[in-house]
Amino acid sequence: MYNFGETFRSTRNKRVKPQKHYRNQNNNNDIQIYKKCPSAPYWKPFDFLTINTSQVQSWSPSQLITHLRTMFTTQGYFRHDLWTESFSQKFVSLQIDGKRFLKMDRNDLIRIIDCVDGIKRLVIGILEGEVIRLNGRYEDEIYHDPVGIFSGLVACKTQIYTLQTKTVNDDRLFREFLVRKLVLVPPVNNLRWYISSPLTLRIPIQSIYLQLYQKTIPEILYYLIPQERCLDQRNNLMTAPMLSLPFINAISLPCHDMVLSNYTIVIDSLIQGTLSVLHFGTRKWLFMDRSSIHSPEDIFRPDWMCWINELLLVFQGIQLAEGTDWQMGISFLHSKIHWKSMYYGNLPYIFAYISKGSKLRFFIFSPNLEMTAPLTQISREFNLDSIMDRFRIIKTVINIYSILETIYRNWKNYVSVIHIPSISSLHPLYLSVQRNGETTIEFFGEFVKKTISSNLMNRFFKFETLCTIYNDTKHIKNLVHCVDINGNFDLPVKEKDGTCRILIQPVGYHYYPTNEKEWKSCLRTVLEVLHEMHKVGWTHRDIHWGNIMRHDNNAIKKRDKYSNEMNNDVCDNTIIMTKRNDHDDEWLLIDLEMGGKVNEVLDLTLWDRWPEKAEKGQIYKACYDVWQIERMLHEMGDNEFKTFSKYFWKFRNLLRKAAIDDISAAEALRCEWFVIDNDLFDE
Repeated sequence: MYNFGETFRSTRNKRVKPQKHYRNQNNNNDIQIYKKCPSAPYWKPFDFLTINTSQVQSWSPSQLITHLRTMFTTQGYFRHDLWTESFSQKFVSLQIDGKRFLKMDRNDLIRIIDCVDGIKRLVIGILEGEVIRLNGRYEDEIYHDPVGIFSGLVACKTQIYTLQTKTVNDDRLFREFLVRKLVLVPPVNNLRWYISSPLTLRIPIQSIYLQLYQKTIPEILYYLIPQERCLDQRNNLMTAPMLSLPFINAISLPCHDMVLSNYTIVIDSLIQGTLSVLHFGTRKWLFMDRSSIHSPEDIFRPDWMCWINELLLVFQGIQLAEGTDWQMGISFLHSKIHWKSMYYGNLPYIFAYISKGSKLRFFIFSPNLEMTAPLTQISREFNLDSIMDRFRIIKTVINIYSILETIYRNWKNYVSVIHIPSISSLHPLYLSVQRNGETTIEFFGEFVKKTISSNLMNRFFKFETLCTIYNDTKHIKNLVHCVDINGNFDLPVKEKDGTCRILIQPVGYHYYPTNEKEWKSCLRTVLEVLHEMHKVGWTHRDIHWGNIMRHDNNAIKKRDKYSNEMNNDVCDNTIIMTKRNDHDDEWLLIDLEMGGKVNEVLDLTLWDRWPEKAEKGQIYKACYDVWQIERMLHEMGDNEFKTFSKYFWKFRNLLRKAAIDDISAAEALRCEWFVIDNDLFDE
């Protein structure tokens, strides 16, 4: 056996020391707690804070067996028939405690398990991976693989990898063993340890790729094993799994004296390539993309992005030229993250990397970090020209993937936001969203890019009309505006191919009012916006819930001289008496593309949200916009409003007659409902 001595004693820095109140920290006090509460497991597999070496050294044989038995019987992680009671009896009879277990090598495990068939060989491989994992150590807050645990590896001829079964293919099994099935997403203070922890298995790889490095870089065997030493249960040579591809790329791609574009290829092979092979054969839930510059706003995207379920951005990257200061990359990341619930839901953090020439570092961004900056480095600095550092990057990405998979498995916990009632209220940051193949929406944090196809433009819209309506309404509060990339008022842009590109600000999210106060605030805002639009000669024509948003008041908005001229309230003196409250200004009316002139003759009949008289060849009156509000309420159903005051029902009856009695937005705003104090309404 190897004598590691004091090498693997816990030297964790105090700043990342586990806090005592975590119930799964395996100290003696926690063991007593578990004994008092039999329903709780002794050890929650791969829950955090993770077991450290000093704790393992204190384990008795029975505690070690409890740990191993629980690990092997974790549902969805290992096959339940791998660990048998005969193995437990051997560990007890030999009095193998935590301290002895940490010093064991593969030959020791072979003697104990008595390697005679494929299943036992697999048990040995998993136990060896667990020894490696538990033997990790800290140096300057960075987790290092144990040194020397594979000494004499080449001389050992025993075959220990037998992963072929009748029901599951090799690639799937390798992925299940490599990707730890976490119960919880690791907390921030344990990420540095976790993403650097060793792989649970070494990957079989064709010997031709190892010949050049096996002698010069013997540490390569920390991660790989020659394929010729991997047999299936029939003693046939096992095919190398797809998971070997990132390692083959790490060995095969050139090193040193590369231009920035070549380092991009290396980074994509190690990060995106690793995520891709881990994701291969599963239901597609991970999506990746690299940014390209086609228009000025594209510079706001990160260089590389990764989403879960085409919604939550969970991983991104920034690549800098050699000689650039790291702080510049950190500033770039800060400017591209836009941490808001409408983009990130309940995510505790997101991953990121910054590369600078041949150097690469991993970071996390978390707004809840108790630090001066929410962006924190969680890895050592890797050298992309080093084969071993490339392997360490792959290992890091595999461990990150296990966290992303945990987020995916607990999806509802991360997309259910208290103040945003619906998943549809979340927006995918930087991901293009196609609508009917004709319109593309892309959220850039502080503004939205909307691209309308040439076909849709030719059928329904006039570019000159769009420009005029955005220009004439840019003074109106709580209405979306067309801006440039700096947030200044601008006009839509018509591309050479006939598509129309509009940058829209401010940004909002879908939110249905939850009480009468919020309903009054919302409808008053819509009516005030319509009143201002009608005053300058424009109708909206597309009033429905999809076009009413909750305004993000924290958005950074830049406005030109017209912003100083925006009205503080509706201009008619007869309407100023309406009382303002905290809910006002939170609502936003969007989508002006269907807008047209007041009393303009229609050249199409759109849909049933228009009154019967609003048809082709007839004029579209301003009062039809007001009537559409009643149509919107009708679609919600009367049960939504059954507890509302009589003043609301008077207002609604007024809306029902809007199209016939030619009721304007100004008249609707004079309704008694808007004058009554909000304090009269129950929450």
